[in-house]
Amino acid sequence: MKEDDFQERVTQTHSVAAANAYRVDLSGVFPAESVEALRKHGLIGLTPYLVDGEPSPFRMTYAVRRVSSACGSSGMILAMHLSHLLGLHEAAPRGSRIARMLVTEADGQPLFAGITSEAGSASIRESIAFCRDTGDGYLSVTKRTNAASFLEQADLVAVSARSKAEASSSDQVLLIARSQDLTICRTGDWRALGMRGTATISADIECRVEPDQVLQKFGEHLSRSLMPYIQLAWVACWEGISARAVQLARASVRRLRAKGHSDLVAVRMVRLGEITRRQDLIATLRGGFENELAAGRNARLTGPWPMSFGDLTRRANQLRLSVSQEAVQVAMDALEVTGLVGYLDEERSGLSLGRNLRDLLSSKVMVSPDSVRITDGLLALTAHDEA
Repeated sequence: MKEDDFQERVTQTHSVAAANAYRVDLSGVFPAESVEALRKHGLIGLTPYLVDGEPSPFRMTYAVRRVSSACGSSGMILAMHLSHLLGLHEAAPRGSRIARMLVTEADGQPLFAGITSEAGSASIRESIAFCRDTGDGYLSVTKRTNAASFLEQADLVAVSARSKAEASSSDQVLLIARSQDLTICRTGDWRALGMRGTATISADIECRVEPDQVLQKFGEHLSRSLMPYIQLAWVACWEGISARAVQLARASVRRLRAKGHSDLVAVRMVRLGEITRRQDLIATLRGGFENELAAGRNARLTGPWPMSFGDLTRRANQLRLSVSQEAVQVAMDALEVTGLVGYLDEERSGLSLGRNLRDLLSSKVMVSPDSVRITDGLLALTAHDEA
């Protein structure tokens, strides 16, 4: 797919997401129209995000940023979906059943969710649930999750678990389950401040798959393939939402300027310049990691990876921490620029920032920043010193 064609498809999906964003947020409903538009324009499947057969982080982040700027919930769903899809495309052995599932399920456009977090476990790198041999050629896992997004709408679901009952908590595998491989017992609904349309639930999950639906050595694949895309996709989502906040702040200043409020305009223009600087910093941070990830992937084709996977994970984590802080600050500052019109509900004001700010605050709790910092500390402690 040519780049201009790809961007046009994303733009058309953006329009659909924007038209339904207020209702999705107000009612807390799954953005079915956005997902249908993504499917209609061929943006759920793997093919548009491959360039010369390799995943393109640039295309992934472009799509996530644009959709997120229209609807945070739609952008978060796309971010979680694409990070699993591209990460597993890299991790799954070529020709394996898992690799085939990525391009054949749901007519080549399977919506991909993940259950890697678990009630009672502090880190996705450790599991309580474990695989059981059912004795009839299948493996089964029972898992409890406090928060799983769009689980009931997904075609494929990645489920992490210990390889067996006696395995250590970090000896993990990843099961790739189809919707028919899962039994979902919902235990709670998502009634949150923001990201209200992500169809997030708490649930007890029973997963039953065949052995060739299991990816071994999940911990290694998490660092090498999945985590870089997961963190980058989240960052793109927050960047898209904060970009919309900048647009609204700019529109409010233009409105004041048209009314001739010269003194107030001068103050607001200074603040707008600061907001724009923060947004530019977010783009620079994201772009730097994109380039680093793409360069590493290209180098892998001809030689060894240019950095350790521990270093790659730390840099991805640092990107997440930095952008989560900057994006929230952009929205807060944009609220000061817009003033009351930004504070009003969307039904009352075309410059409302409430949804954007609430969605961005999810960056502080979706994964605890302290948990990310602990992981960074452990990786730094175990890093090899240069001679």
